[in-house]
Amino acid sequence: AVVSTQSTGMPSSTTAVNTSANHITRRERNTFPWNKVQSFVGEMVISFIFGFTVYSSILTINLEEIPSGPILVGLSIGFSSVALVYSFLDICIAHFNPAITFAAILFRKIDVAEGIIYILSQCLG
Repeated sequence: AVVSTQSTGMPSSTTAVNTSANHITRRERNTFPWNKVQSFVGEMVISFIFGFTVYSSILTINLEEIPSGPILVGLSIGFSSVALVYSFLDICIAHFNPAITFAAILFRKIDVAEGIIYILSQCLG
């Protein structure tokens, strides 16, 4: 391609438009769905944090035999789930549970292949 320059030595505006169009074309050819990978990893992290919170609160209550144990476990599950949903909702679907993801697949809220990957991410978390 011939680049035409004005008297200032700068490329003309049509050349800049063509260059940016080529850049967009190159970007479209070489795209990888990083947002999906981020969503799957986020689902794995959120499942780990939720599981860790639930199991550590149950273990603490059972080891120390606190009389108000069931109330404290319920509160820790409730507060942690709300905090995790609000923290990760922009990144992933925030289901934390394969049963909820399976229900979303059955009701066609998410694609089957994507749902299976979410379920695997949740099980790995």
